[in-house]
Amino acid sequence: MAATAPTPPARVNPGASLLARARGHDQQAIVTMFRQFIPADEQIHAAEFLGTQGLWGVGTQSFVCVTSRRFASLRVRLLGEIVYEDAMLEDVNSGGVSQPSRLLFIPWFAGWFLPLIVIGWRIHPAVLVILLVIGIALLPVVIRLFYRLFKCGIQMWVASRQRRSISAFSDRKLLGRANAVYRAALTVRESRVKGVAVALPALAAERPPRPEPQRTPAPPLASFPPPVAVDREGAP
Repeated sequence: MAATAPTPPARVNPGASLLARARGHDQQAIVTMFRQFIPADEQIHAAEFLGTQGLWGVGTQSFVCVTSRRFASLRVRLLGEIVYEDAMLEDVNSGGVSQPSRLLFIPWFAGWFLPLIVIGWRIHPAVLVILLVIGIALLPVVIRLFYRLFKCGIQMWVASRQRRSISAFSDRKLLGRANAVYRAALTVRESRVKGVAVALPALAAERPPRPEPQRTPAPPLASFPPPVAVDREGAP
C-alpha cells in the first residue's frame, strides 16, 4: 500500500524544538518522534498531531501513527512525561471515532463551579473570589476528567486476555485528521489480516509431520499373580 500524501506543514521556526514542530503539523518531526519506538523496517502510512487535551494550550499533546504493522499513540504530558502505546493491527477487534456533545459541558462545569460559588457566598465574598480563582486554575484537570469519561478521538479495542483499548485524543477542529488516520488503519489492517490468513496455511504445510508416539503394550493378564482369597476375619 502506498503511503498517504503528507499533510502540508504549518509555518514554524526551523530552529524550534522537535515537539513544537510536531505541534505545528510538521510531518517529518512527527515521524521522528515515532521512530524512537517503531522499528526502522516498518513503513509509516499516516502520522498526525491531533491536538491538546487541556486548556489554553496547556495539557497533554496527542499524536497518532499507523504503520504497516501497528497502530500507535503517543501522549506528551506536562513536565516531559511521555506515554507510548501500540498494538498489532491483526490484534485489533474493533474501533471507532467519537465526539461528545457540547451540551455535556454545561452540567459538567455547573457541577464544578456551583458548589464553589455556594460555599464561598455563604462564608464571605473574599472566600468566593479565592474559590473561583482556584476553580479556574484547576480547569485543565476538570477538562481532563471530562474527556476521560466522555472519549473524543480514536479508540481501538485490542484482543487480549484482559480486554484493553488504545485511544488517541483528538481536538474537535482536528477530527477530520483523526478520521483519515482511522480509515488508513482499517485499510492497512484489512491487507494485513489477509496476508496473515494466506501465510498460515503455507507455514502449516512446510512444518514437518510429528512422529507418532511409541506406545508400550500392556503385559498379558497371565503375567499377573492370582488373587489371594481372604476370609471374613482378614486372615489368608
